[in-house]
Amino acid sequence: MTSNTNLRINEVALTQVLPAGWEIENTRLTGAAMPEWLQAETWRYGSEEYVDIRDDRVIWFFDLLGQYYPTGTASVASSSPSSSTP
Repeated sequence: MTSNTNLRINEVALTQVLPAGWEIENTRLTGAAMPEWLQAETWRYGSEEYVDIRDDRVIWFFDLLGQYYPTGTASVASSSPSSSTP
């Protein structure tokens, strides 16, 4: 997410709702390490002011500072195994 202006936009909330069949893995509780691809300098991981993790959604709160944009990530997994047999 970026701004088309150089103005500061305060108190932005970005919500990602997951469809049924997916669950969010709260890595803050499990202590899981970030994947290598997320550690690249092009990502601004952890730049949000607050993250709210719910059962079916993740909400990132941040200030949008002109051309600077934060990066929000979430680890998800299938909540039910699929079966190909009828």
